[in-house]
Amino acid sequence: MKLLQRITVILFIISALLYAGSRTYHHFLVDDTPPVLTMDSDTVEMRLGDTREALLRGVRATDNRDGDLTAEVIVQGVTKLIGENTAKVTYIVFDKANNMATCSRTVRYTDYEKPHFSMNQAAVYPVNGPVMLLDRLHATDVVDGDISGNIRIVSQNVNAREPGLYSVTAQVSNSLGDMDTVTLKVIVTDNEEPCALTLQDYIVYLDVGSSFDPTAYITAPEPYLVTVTHEVNTQLPGMYHVSYTCGPDTVWQTVVVH
Repeated sequence: MKLLQRITVILFIISALLYAGSRTYHHFLVDDTPPVLTMDSDTVEMRLGDTREALLRGVRATDNRDGDLTAEVIVQGVTKLIGENTAKVTYIVFDKANNMATCSRTVRYTDYEKPHFSMNQAAVYPVNGPVMLLDRLHATDVVDGDISGNIRIVSQNVNAREPGLYSVTAQVSNSLGDMDTVTLKVIVTDNEEPCALTLQDYIVYLDVGSSFDPTAYITAPEPYLVTVTHEVNTQLPGMYHVSYTCGPDTVWQTVVVH
């Protein structure tokens, strides 16, 4: 009986030693500790033309076995805009044992601007004719350039068989997911003569607090012959509409204060 107890104790001690040895072996030979990623700030600023390396400023990576892995850090991805000019960037790094670490922070584009519409011809159409607003409506963007192909008409109440003043709302978005919307005044007219009243710009963007002289946009006829009506308030962000009338002709301009 005593012999059996001794054998049991010996087997227990051997098992404990084997377990401790395997744990020690695993600890020293198997690397399952991920690297550590650190950033010097929660936000990185960059210009749209900067290379991807600009996103890596201030990011460091270290590993308990491989040491400094900063050169191995890569940009895993950048989201679409989550704010007016900000997105989220995510970093990833692997050590030699393929352990992974990730982190993310905000990227702020210092020179970003929203997409802008432009229109090179008045939205005046003859009664019973086609109202093809997309043939004269354009959009540009600091990220993607010409994005006129992305324009969508999202609402309109135009009746091409009835002369009158109508509204059309258009929308456009860029590759960052940012969007601009503009509402235009559209005229359907039974005047058979071509519209002689023209403007330099039919869609105008103004910064808050800037000045606005509607007569400066008239290209024909002489400004003193044109009656201008508007309620544009450059101190208050919003979308406004300006009417220009000369004889039987009237054209509308959209002014966006932002």
